[in-house]
Amino acid sequence: MNVSFLIIFILMSLLLFLDMMVVLASILTKASIRRQNIRKMKYQKLVSNSLAAETLIAAEQMGLKEKLEYLIQWYEAAQSVEPSESIMDQLVSFSSQKDITDKIASQLSSIRYSRRARGIMLAGFLNADLKKNVLSRFLEKEKTLLLRLKAVHLLCDNLDEGSLDIIWKSMIGRDALYQDKILSILHQNSADLRSWSEKNKETADPDKLRILIVAASGKGLDWYLPFLIKNIQSEWESVRNGAADVLFDRYSENINSYEFLNSPSLVIRRKAAGVIFQMQDLPGKDKTANLLCDKALHATVVGALKDRISREPQIIPILFERYRDSERDEERLGYASVLTSRLQYFILKLDSTEKADICELLDDVVSLNLSSLIIDFLNNNRNKTLEDLLMEAISTQLASNSYFREQCQMYLKEKIRNRWGISAPSKYDGKPKIQLTPGDRRYMVMLLGIVLLIPIVTFLIFEGSTLPFMTAEEILVSSIFHYHYIFSYYTIGVNSIYLILMFLSWDSINRQRSSWAAADKRFLFTPGILPSITILAPAYNEEKSIIQNVYSLLSLEYPSLELIVINDGSKDNTAGNLIEHFELEMIDDSTESSIETAPLKGTYRNKKIPNLTFIDKQNGGKADSLNAGINAASGEFICSIDADSLLEPDALTKLMFRTLNSSRNLIAVGGNILPVNGCNTDCGLIKEVHLPENMNARFQTVEYLRSFITGRMGWARLNSLLIISGAFGAFRLSLVRSIGGYMTGKGNMRKDTVGEDMELVVRLVRYLSEKRQKFQVDYAHNANCWTEVPEDLGSLIKQRDRWHRGLVEIMIYHKKMLFNPRYGSSGLIGFPYFYIFELLGPFWEVLGYGVLLLSLIFGLLSSRIFLFMFSIVVLFGILISSMAQFLAEKQVLYFKGREFRDEILTALAENFGYRQFMSMIRPFSYISYLFKNKGWQKLERKGFNPAPGNKGVTNEK
Repeated sequence: MNVSFLIIFILMSLLLFLDMMVVLASILTKASIRRQNIRKMKYQKLVSNSLAAETLIAAEQMGLKEKLEYLIQWYEAAQSVEPSESIMDQLVSFSSQKDITDKIASQLSSIRYSRRARGIMLAGFLNADLKKNVLSRFLEKEKTLLLRLKAVHLLCDNLDEGSLDIIWKSMIGRDALYQDKILSILHQNSADLRSWSEKNKETADPDKLRILIVAASGKGLDWYLPFLIKNIQSEWESVRNGAADVLFDRYSENINSYEFLNSPSLVIRRKAAGVIFQMQDLPGKDKTANLLCDKALHATVVGALKDRISREPQIIPILFERYRDSERDEERLGYASVLTSRLQYFILKLDSTEKADICELLDDVVSLNLSSLIIDFLNNNRNKTLEDLLMEAISTQLASNSYFREQCQMYLKEKIRNRWGISAPSKYDGKPKIQLTPGDRRYMVMLLGIVLLIPIVTFLIFEGSTLPFMTAEEILVSSIFHYHYIFSYYTIGVNSIYLILMFLSWDSINRQRSSWAAADKRFLFTPGILPSITILAPAYNEEKSIIQNVYSLLSLEYPSLELIVINDGSKDNTAGNLIEHFELEMIDDSTESSIETAPLKGTYRNKKIPNLTFIDKQNGGKADSLNAGINAASGEFICSIDADSLLEPDALTKLMFRTLNSSRNLIAVGGNILPVNGCNTDCGLIKEVHLPENMNARFQTVEYLRSFITGRMGWARLNSLLIISGAFGAFRLSLVRSIGGYMTGKGNMRKDTVGEDMELVVRLVRYLSEKRQKFQVDYAHNANCWTEVPEDLGSLIKQRDRWHRGLVEIMIYHKKMLFNPRYGSSGLIGFPYFYIFELLGPFWEVLGYGVLLLSLIFGLLSSRIFLFMFSIVVLFGILISSMAQFLAEKQVLYFKGREFRDEILTALAENFGYRQFMSMIRPFSYISYLFKNKGWQKLERKGFNPAPGNKGVTNEK
């Protein structure tokens, strides 16, 4: 047998064997999971019976392994049911047995993260002394943020002086993030800090001082007040600001806030000014005037007076009298800003003797650009006489104030505009146009030249000396054979990279699962542990589903959540449905817009739903809508959600949980995307998970499992993740604002892109790398977002065409990062991969398929070449798909029974045509984009599949 044929036969046999082993491992893993679930159900039944009987059942007859499993089930049960004090005492006594305590201590000192995480779960059942002992040693060595915080949280269950000393020592030399979260945990137990406070009240240590400030928030000791007053002059900013927060929030009735108005600290002066207007007696006219005229305090005073009016509307006449008597512009306009919150009260009195003063107030309100209430009143008013009086009052401003006139043109109802001769607003062309410059086209042509040049150069290197003596037929045959080698090396290279990413993902998935298991809801929902987040939900023509989508998002399990819905110039009644159903009222948005967007039509809120904001704007595209939301957001992170996507109830918690697992500055985190096609839904929730019936959707299911759960996990492990799906991803708000938000034609970059999600990540990476700052882009494998994928071939081709155009735009725009060590692993690993294997690679791949076809036509495809190509293209591809499925389904039952079998068959079948066809789309997208600029192409959406007994919703996007 020929040596080369033998090598190919061995390679083929090895790959075939590995394929079979991975498929068999998937089947055995499923069986193992079922057995684990049966065993788990056994312990769950014991726990349930124990809860009912108020005593531990069959606990003493268990072996050590069984005891630990039993305690794990108690830990999980405690997430939803609070055991009685009697049961807890029994559990503590049971857990304090020597074999159990020794095992817990052993796990906490293990070098394996998963064991330490398991040890933390079990440590909560130890008695107070044992818990302090093992956790004290644990905190001395442990480096991960999550496990350290969890240990501190457990110590707070039995908080005494010894526990607090351990916690304080753990803060020494640690970063501000860890210290702030520790203080958040202690804040929930401030009443238990008194004894330790007495012992340490003379300290000069800044970490101890911060703990004492937390203790003072619970009141109870006489020396807390002078201690706080003293420390608002501290040399440490964190101590100074912390003391000021507690002093003015908890002790405002015990201090003379006026004394702090001369403080050198602006923070303290603002807090003092705010407290002054919460006092029982309203400050005198002169004092209020002086504070309103202080530019640094003006906004604070206005806000405090607005709050006061909402509680005590009887002071409105007093403030109006002061407004009329104002002598300085800052004072008068300040009172006008305050009275705007009750503007309807004054409009209704336009026919009274105070008409002249009210008209002056309306002029000032308009001059302050706070005209939304006037416009809203006109839109909802049915009294023609009152309308005439109001229009007469604002006529001067309507003629002279261009901003007010534009607001009236944009927001007033058409019949009112027509009645008063106000022209309609000018139309905004919001369709995204992708600007491909001549320089960009030259660069793309150069890249195409490189694609063609490499095979030619390779041929000349090996055949250059004999080329003059070869016939045309010999040159063709030789070039075909040489390209076989190029295609082979490329295929082996790309599949080897996938394989490496798989192994990196395997370790990351196991670590993430261990972390999540150790984090109970009581710990995660402690205020300050997880960062606040703002969900941005762009909507376009979603009138049928918008109410359901909003309810679904508002019901997500998360401790600090804000939702901003942005209507992107819908042509249907999306805005009207939302405003009417949630009883939203137009407000004057005082947010300073740092990112330019298409014109806003209005901002709406309902005081009874404080975490919901609705922004109505002219059409500008998805990225433009997200930028409008970014301008209004207040969370530490923003999370973009597609309208055709559904989140699992705990998806947001799992996504932001990654902030507790990052040793670096986490700037962005992506969630897991799964096709919703075939699943049954009800009221925005996934009721039943099913494999899609449509084959295109099935292939995409396997594709998503491979690219999201495994591929992106691997890139995150290399700190080279450059893509976070726009369907579900979170970004640090302050950084997004600092780089100008998403790329749009209206923004500071004056350029649109259809790949706004990837572009934002790349720009964040580039920005921080240039500033030499450490950062991390992470991925949460268990934070599931279910989205509809295209089922018809035409829509699928459109989607992949759009994806590839987005990639081309980003690679060209940020080409400076390629092989540039300044951008770290992203520039040296991530960007080169995308250039070689995602941008240029598809050309070599399609050429490879073409060459194979020519070889077949001309009879040049020997059995040796065929078997080798079959091995590296098909068998190696099956190995990658099968491993991706194995990792995705490991310990998670996405699909069961027949559907699991069908999923395996789909993973095998996609290598026989589907993957090759998807690769062929990309070169054609590249070439067509080179000659023609394109925008965002709409895809048809079928809608969610309703659960039995419910009606579905059909949408188009």
